[in-house]
Amino acid sequence: RSSAASHVYKRQELKSYGVVRLLPFRDQKIVYMTNILLPQDLRRQGIGLKLINDIFLVREKLGYKLHLTEMVESFYNRMVRRGAIVIIPYDEVEITSETKLGQF
Repeated sequence: RSSAASHVYKRQELKSYGVVRLLPFRDQKIVYMTNILLPQDLRRQGIGLKLINDIFLVREKLGYKLHLTEMVESFYNRMVRRGAIVIIPYDEVEITSETKLGQF
């Protein structure tokens, strides 16, 4: 490949991947999930909820809490409707075993 073609390929490759940002705090035994970024074509398929559920299961084995933070308002509202516990209004919620993340 030419370097120009390689550069275009790398940009397209980057566009097709998502990002999940986790910040574990050992002293507090809390994992903060600050971002789930998915490409447009992968949204509205339950992938984000599946990721949250999978991380919830792992943190459960380690004895940590899972907090979601820095959410857009619509996602925050959905998490509250699903039973997440409000920690800081419109900014931070805790995912618990009572939070309805879906059937996986």
